[in-house]
Amino acid sequence: MNESMLIERACRVCGVSRADMLSSSRKRDAVVARQMLCYVLRKKGYVWHMCGRAINRDHATAMHSARVFAEQLQLGDKLTVHVWCAFGGANALVASVGNRTCSF
Repeated sequence: MNESMLIERACRVCGVSRADMLSSSRKRDAVVARQMLCYVLRKKGYVWHMCGRAINRDHATAMHSARVFAEQLQLGDKLTVHVWCAFGGANALVASVGNRTCSF
């Protein structure tokens, strides 16, 4: 699955438009969509710079977004867990990075 398809899938799952997700909107749904996208892109082997570019932000914002999403998943935040399951969770990472690990 390429970057554009992942963006569309994250938008559909979170119920936001692509424009809203890539905007500076602070609405919870748009923020969660950006966070999830950074998390997925990083798990797929993207470098932080590329993750940031995908959401029209810098690499530091992408790092923060992915970390927050990972923490919320671990804590069991209802919205985060719901969108992760709807996105496909681990099944969405089928073409993952192999044996390399990603640090958050």
